[in-house]
Amino acid sequence: MDVFWLVSGFVAGWLLYWCSGFLPPRLGKVRPAAPSGGWRTAVLPVAVAGLTAVFWLYLGPRQQWLALIVYTFFLLIALIDARYRLVLNVLVYPALVLVLVYQVAMGGQPLTAVLLGGGLAFSTFALAAWLRPGDLGGGDVKLAALIGLLFGFPGVLWPLLVGVVAGGLAAGFLLLRGYGRRHHIPYAPFLCLGVFIALLYTPF
Repeated sequence: MDVFWLVSGFVAGWLLYWCSGFLPPRLGKVRPAAPSGGWRTAVLPVAVAGLTAVFWLYLGPRQQWLALIVYTFFLLIALIDARYRLVLNVLVYPALVLVLVYQVAMGGQPLTAVLLGGGLAFSTFALAAWLRPGDLGGGDVKLAALIGLLFGFPGVLWPLLVGVVAGGLAAGFLLLRGYGRRHHIPYAPFLCLGVFIALLYTPF
């Protein structure tokens, strides 16, 4: 059974990496990327597939089906933003509706906690985007709101904290490498990292 989850996760991760390069050009958001070689082209799909295999091996035998869906969705979001610096509305808006419907119909949290989590995440990131234009985009704000609705309050604090700290460390590393403050990094992968870590201890 472990082999099944490993193989299934590896294949799913590989397909997600392919979809992350396929969707934005087909939606007309960006031009197709020019073919490129090098070790990154070969290593990154394998790394993504391997990470997905590990998560599926952890979540699958525990029958955490919703957690598997959440991981898969946020990995796709992270990959697209890392490759194109886009958080696609066509993915986030339906997810906002679906998460809210799930929380109302089947969620184990009070609706007030769900709305408070979404509102707190949205307002915090919207304020940060307003204070520092260019550092955060509207897609990051909407993604934070989605995470808030998913985990509710106070559960949302941990994934957001992990994302903020990881993003800050990455920005500090780039500053030390001499890239300067004008070099902006995609932020959604760090928010998604917070979600991935939270999935390891948050039951769904």
